[in-house]
Amino acid sequence: MVDANTFRFRISVEEKYFVRNVFSIFSILTSALLLNVSDAADVAHPTQEKVSHIYVMRRPLNGQPLTSIGTFAHSALLLQTDQGNSYALEYQRDGKAHLTLGKQKAIRENRQKGIAHIRMVGWANGEVSDYYWERQLVGEPIFEHWSPQELQQKMQDSMQGYSLLKREHCHTAQLRLRSALGLVPPARRMALGVKANEP
Repeated sequence: MVDANTFRFRISVEEKYFVRNVFSIFSILTSALLLNVSDAADVAHPTQEKVSHIYVMRRPLNGQPLTSIGTFAHSALLLQTDQGNSYALEYQRDGKAHLTLGKQKAIRENRQKGIAHIRMVGWANGEVSDYYWERQLVGEPIFEHWSPQELQQKMQDSMQGYSLLKREHCHTAQLRLRSALGLVPPARRMALGVKANEP
């Protein structure tokens, strides 16, 4: 038989455990909330990295080696940051600009043509894979402060949904972004079919 004092003691102990458990759950939920807020802030201000160079790169769609004539190719941009990181920025058929962090592996250079053959990640069919790319041997320097994620958003904002008939595709996306950054002369823009009112 349990007397009244012992009963009150057990209740007191159980209450302490209950309060402690509630406090622990509250602490976990608060930490999770703070973590989500921190992550959201990281998205809004994603990185302190600055893009220092931009390279145009392309890869074949049909799996054959790239040639200057008769090859269907996908084009993208390689973003090199001041911290030495490389990002592939490409507009895909889902109507989104995809940014992928990866390491480029040099294979060979063709200084006469001004291109380098590299192995680099790319986005296609809903997944990231390694691809062989051709890219500019010498990239174009960026003097304004743009993070990789800011350029991704800028590319996205310049497009109006993927459409081959309306020329809303990967080539247009990378050209519009470079034009907006002042990297494409007006005459070159006209030759490539970019309208004067496009960014």
